[in-house]
Amino acid sequence: GELTSGIAHEIKNPLNFIKNFCELNMELIAEIEEDQIPNLDGNNQAAVESIIKTLKKNSEKINHHGNRIDGIVRGMLQHSRLGNATRELININSLCDDSLKLAYNGFKAKEKTFDASFETRFDPDIPALMAVPQDMGRVLLNLINNAFYAVHEKKKQQQQASLNDKLQADSLYKPTVIVSTKKSDNKILITVSDNGMGIPSGI
Repeated sequence: GELTSGIAHEIKNPLNFIKNFCELNMELIAEIEEDQIPNLDGNNQAAVESIIKTLKKNSEKINHHGNRIDGIVRGMLQHSRLGNATRELININSLCDDSLKLAYNGFKAKEKTFDASFETRFDPDIPALMAVPQDMGRVLLNLINNAFYAVHEKKKQQQQASLNDKLQADSLYKPTVIVSTKKSDNKILITVSDNGMGIPSGI
């Protein structure tokens, strides 16, 4: 927990600089568009407008991916708060989505041959609720990791067959994990499903 927290804080400092300078660039681009471009002649104006358009797109991408990193860092900080977890208002759909992507990328980094798709089927009418996000996140990560493990194991078993069987199996079997949410009376149902190995009835 302390290590994760330390790393997250170290990332957060340069990340704040990136986000701040990106916002400053966007403001400067807007100023140039309003004040400078109208005063240029035709040819120069077209050339500068093209450059400004590219700069704006680049800045938007930096800002978008900076916000993604910010979300990852926030998640790391939440997971590192051991022993002092407090309930707070959370968006359960966002937490499920973050957990799904985190589990997918983690599994892909660990298993080089991993290949699966995932879907989300979220109920948009679910209200924010009070929960401990890091505890909920750990439960979701475990469930989703188990689902990715199940589809990966099934795929590996099929790939051990002969080449012809493998080609046929690959065309028929598409490893898929689905995470869905649904409001049911005064409860929220979170479902993690997969088309993997399945759980033996004895377990």
